[in-house]
Amino acid sequence: MLDELKQIVGRLIDEPVDMAPLRQRFGPGREPASPAQVAEFAGLYCAQALAQAPADAGPASAAEEGAWSLLHFIAELPAPIADEIGRIADFRDTVERAWLEPLADAYVGLCNVTHDVWAHLLGQESAEDARILAALNRRAGVRTLDFGAGCGHFATQLAIGGACVDVVEIDPVKLAFLQYRSRRLGLDIHCGMRDAPYQQILAINVLDHLLDPGAALRQLTERLQPGGLLHLLAEFPADGWHQADPASIQACAALLNRHYVRQAPSAVPWLDSYTRAAAPPTASGGRPALHPRASLSARPGAPEIILSSTAFYTRPCALDHQTATLCGELDGSRTLQTLSADLELELDELAAFCDFLQQHGQLTWLPEFQPR
Repeated sequence: MLDELKQIVGRLIDEPVDMAPLRQRFGPGREPASPAQVAEFAGLYCAQALAQAPADAGPASAAEEGAWSLLHFIAELPAPIADEIGRIADFRDTVERAWLEPLADAYVGLCNVTHDVWAHLLGQESAEDARILAALNRRAGVRTLDFGAGCGHFATQLAIGGACVDVVEIDPVKLAFLQYRSRRLGLDIHCGMRDAPYQQILAINVLDHLLDPGAALRQLTERLQPGGLLHLLAEFPADGWHQADPASIQACAALLNRHYVRQAPSAVPWLDSYTRAAAPPTASGGRPALHPRASLSARPGAPEIILSSTAFYTRPCALDHQTATLCGELDGSRTLQTLSADLELELDELAAFCDFLQQHGQLTWLPEFQPR
């Protein structure tokens, strides 16, 4: 946490932070021996950085606004969080099931908030934020739910633009920072999910951190009005750090197939956007389109070709060489009937192949007359 704070401060303030007050409190070269000492050191460091900041210093971007808010938040750490950190005797040696949130340790939560702000300011997320925001509905008055809002990077920007934003965040430290940040900006962001239907729902980097993502997606579907937009960004790699249960993946895929129509790919490679539809297209009139991130790969010496995608709701499937060549034809430009005629294939066999791919989340049906 302290190293990332140093980098954040270095981005915001030109001159080095005066460490003399901290040396007086902690002694030269002494390492903090407990989470409480780290939090205290961080608070004094942030307070000193703010004292040295020019009077006219202010955010030049959304990421910098989050960084300035973080310095104030840590310097004025809310008493409930400080008290909970004070009761933690030792640092965590291991992280148990990192994908399963919330984390009960308030110190780890504060470290995660710092890392999240750092990533959006200096890390890999910083380049994608503007592209994600551009893909969202930012019109004033749009009823929006940010599910798994984290530190509020997208919720605050949508609210600044005039959207009516509600947030759900189960990590108490992230939620406390989001509320602190929105108060500093004078924003009216509601915490909690309302019964009234939303026009837009965000689930950015959240479904792969839940024990039952299928249940969460069902709940979101019930709250999204017909024609509303659902924006998903999540991966389910089997790395131990993300949810990767096959039944959960299948449940999410089935819900998306039953209730949604995929939108054209956005400028963000990992963002999937859907429109909720009362009757999504099917093989009888829709145009089959392979997932935009689907790819084919062959294992040395293996007779089959593996079709896979990085999207969280997809499962890899094995194809023979003949059926693998058909994947290149499933670009969403033709109906199933037209494909059958053009490729001189039996309609029933082609429909069965498309159904197989859809069951694995690798294919979706586009409306027959939707422009590409």
